[in-house]
Amino acid sequence: MADLYADAIAEMEDIGARFFSVYLESAHSMSVLDVPQEFTASTGWPGCADCGIITSSATMQESPVRFDRTGSVARSVGDGWARFLRDNNIRKGKFVVFEPVDERCLVAVVYPKSGTPEFTKKLRLSHTTKKNSAKLDIPSRFWRRYGSDNFDQRAFTLRGSKCSVTVKSVLKRTPRQTTCYFTEGWDKFRDQNDFGVGDTLVFTQVAHANFQVTKL
Repeated sequence: MADLYADAIAEMEDIGARFFSVYLESAHSMSVLDVPQEFTASTGWPGCADCGIITSSATMQESPVRFDRTGSVARSVGDGWARFLRDNNIRKGKFVVFEPVDERCLVAVVYPKSGTPEFTKKLRLSHTTKKNSAKLDIPSRFWRRYGSDNFDQRAFTLRGSKCSVTVKSVLKRTPRQTTCYFTEGWDKFRDQNDFGVGDTLVFTQVAHANFQVTKL
């Protein structure tokens, strides 16, 4: 996942920023914030138990998060981290970069940023058929927004938590309607990432021909 935001990370490294990053991909990461030992060792953060996380250095409005630290091992305790994610509508599949403001406060930047194109699909039986007929319909409001030419006979990379697969998108036109699907490659991506009927997936367009796919 981190490679999708390599430019942002590279820019922070170029200016010598002190930071660490977290990809929210598991129940643990959604309930506990583990601070990398190398970050704590080099910065001394957190410098106290009662800390705060902000999403804007302009407003400085912070969410309280308590940390337990032993030497260079620090992690959040209690429900402060989970509450911060919930209050700021930050879900699984997001990538968060943290910089220290002072010894007790972090500023968090969330990627993909608000407004990044995405759509949600709940998998039905029709999405889980065998290879030759496997396909996933893309909501018309999504592909129409970006133009049919960008989805007809195009290749996209879908990135899941376990593997990435290149899939083909096609348009199917009838006198009554036009629909758009991910077809060739969809079955492989679905199976190798263990997606099944009833799963709700979020497709986030992190680049022109790349979607990060996260199960809620």
